[in-house]
Amino acid sequence: MYEKIDKNCTFCTKQQVIIVEDVIRHNYSEEDLNMNISQKFATAVGLSSVDEENFEVVREFMEQKQEQHLNQCGHMVMRKD
Repeated sequence: MYEKIDKNCTFCTKQQVIIVEDVIRHNYSEEDLNMNISQKFATAVGLSSVDEENFEVVREFMEQKQEQHLNQCGHMVMRKD
């Protein structure tokens, strides 16, 4: 049982995520933004720790990425094959 928990914890800590410092310094690529759902969740949780000084930068990043995601989903729904 403990081995399974240990493997899950190791997996979570080795995930590729974008942290507050990455957003502030624009230290990420489009490839870094291609995340699975657990990576997106871990990134969102990590970005929630932003300080007041950098809040606007992180908020703008999140809004921009959300808008891009919604646009991509809209194109997939509107597309007729």
